[in-house]
Amino acid sequence: MQEDILGKLGPEFEEVWKDVNQRYVFFDEKDAELGKHIVQFMVGIMESLSSLGATAMPSHDVTMNAIGTTSIHGHSGHSTRDGFLAVQSPRKDLSILVIGKAGTGKSSLANAILRKPEFEVAVGMTIKTNTAVKGSVCLGDRNVKVVDTPDITNLSGEISKQDEIRKWIDLTSPSPDVIVLAIRCDSKYTPEDFAMYQELQRLGLKSVLEQKLLVVFTFGDQRQPDFEGDIRRAGSNLHAVMKDAGKRRLIYNDKWTSEKAAFVIELLHMVSSIQTQSRHL
Repeated sequence: MQEDILGKLGPEFEEVWKDVNQRYVFFDEKDAELGKHIVQFMVGIMESLSSLGATAMPSHDVTMNAIGTTSIHGHSGHSTRDGFLAVQSPRKDLSILVIGKAGTGKSSLANAILRKPEFEVAVGMTIKTNTAVKGSVCLGDRNVKVVDTPDITNLSGEISKQDEIRKWIDLTSPSPDVIVLAIRCDSKYTPEDFAMYQELQRLGLKSVLEQKLLVVFTFGDQRQPDFEGDIRRAGSNLHAVMKDAGKRRLIYNDKWTSEKAAFVIELLHMVSSIQTQSRHL
């Protein structure tokens, strides 16, 4: 059907077709919310490429596919229809490390990124994640690895903590492209929450946290009406974390249905921005 539409555009379109290197988008105007996220992602990609300079523009395609009838095609003419974003690139697979205190919804968040129940989710106060576990999903031509981790403060002994951190590094080798810190948005950021973050810094992750941290506020359905004001009025501990994250943050609601696709698109948009900034360090 899409090819039939392109065939009806006529010879006048050939010059434009050549200039865009056969990259094109089909957009369903009825899905305005998803369209907003798609546009935000595309703008982010263009800004990232512009920041590299004209001589550094990559020759490979950027391909994104979203739910419904929206799709972006490269000159190869192929597209994936798995419902999520894909970036075709010669660089290594994408690694996402999910960290946080127990009970912050880390496993649910990791499952949302993978689009499948890869990690066991705790019910109530039961702790399900005792050691790091890796899951993966193919988004287009790129393999995305997601590593779900335990609350490091629940491990006893310095040796066991160091061993666990080494496992995180091994599973995201050579290093994670982004570290996602899950923080509940329906409760105050406590000294215990910050102590967990400081413990990770002490165990050797300080530098990578300062470069690749992204904060995701979970339990988004329970956030207060003035959540933005709550963040501004938060104590110095949360402000210190947000500073390390470059104020990058998202809100995630596990009760979302179709909105999860848009959330993953926005998350991967931020990962692209983090990768661009890391190359300039």
